[in-house]
Amino acid sequence: MKRSSPMKQRPHTATREGAQGQAVAHPHLCALLRYGCLVALVATSSLAAAQSYPAKPIRIVVPTGPGSATDLTARKLTPALSAGLGQPVVVDNRLGAAGLIAMQEAARASPDGYTLHLATMTDVLREFGSSAPITIARNFLPVTRLVLSSYVIVVHPSVPAGSLKELIDLAKARPGVITHASTGPGGAATLAAALFKHTAGIQMLEVPYKSFGAEIPDLMAGHVQVAFEAIAVVGQHIRSGKLRALAVTQARRNSMLPDVPTTTEGGVPGVEATTFSGILTVAGTPAAIVATLHQQFVRALNTPEFREYAAANGTSIGGEPPEEFAAFLSAESAKWGRLIKASGIRME
Repeated sequence: MKRSSPMKQRPHTATREGAQGQAVAHPHLCALLRYGCLVALVATSSLAAAQSYPAKPIRIVVPTGPGSATDLTARKLTPALSAGLGQPVVVDNRLGAAGLIAMQEAARASPDGYTLHLATMTDVLREFGSSAPITIARNFLPVTRLVLSSYVIVVHPSVPAGSLKELIDLAKARPGVITHASTGPGGAATLAAALFKHTAGIQMLEVPYKSFGAEIPDLMAGHVQVAFEAIAVVGQHIRSGKLRALAVTQARRNSMLPDVPTTTEGGVPGVEATTFSGILTVAGTPAAIVATLHQQFVRALNTPEFREYAAANGTSIGGEPPEEFAAFLSAESAKWGRLIKASGIRME
């Protein structure tokens, strides 16, 4: 009797037989293959975009008006950036809401490196408001810090105070009468002023302006009496005698104002407030584009023209890698968060 031959074992495949016995790919395998192709396509597209970057003009959204320290920093860098990137780099001033309007404008852009945000300390402080629709950690990626500087407390010459102590005595004698400029709740300069008033135990009338630097005409005219300003903005007015400097808000005297005491020397220890400007790009921007931007900003920061500008305004130059800039932002957030909680300063 003829033995029937044993069935040949078919190799294991992720297929199944259809109604006519035809091999049909397993549905889960099809889904995985489609997903893998999609991931590969996205990765390839991102790589191609990074390799061709930049292919069009780049915009830096600035939260302050033309002529402010933040604006000047950006504009001083754009010639070298444009030359290095091979594309125009333009400054887009978006004022209002203590910088929130500019932050919103940048956050809604595509994550392709063509829209950047020039961040300031105000952006770090935004997370301490009761509602923070946009934050650095949630919506952006750090690229690098540009500059770091302190504030200088200035008064109009009509104010009868030649020192920080005399200003404090004047404010105590006339509570709520002396006016000081601010950018409204949540602004970095506003927080510095609030820290000063809280520590000195005085009351001054806050006069809000649309953006940092917008108060300069009123300050120069004496319509507002006191302000916490960047040296880059008011240094020339201090030297000309149109404004009087009382103190700088840093641990050591500033090299550009060597005769101006620190707040500690002026009798208010603990009132130290520095400000910075730095570049962020939209969350999701490819790492290769972030690296390109960092490289070009470092190059621009180290040109003789910008180094001369920074030295003339008493600011220190940054240029740290993205991860170091991220650590700096985190440390500043922790420091000011502790202060806001302890002092009860209102952020909005």
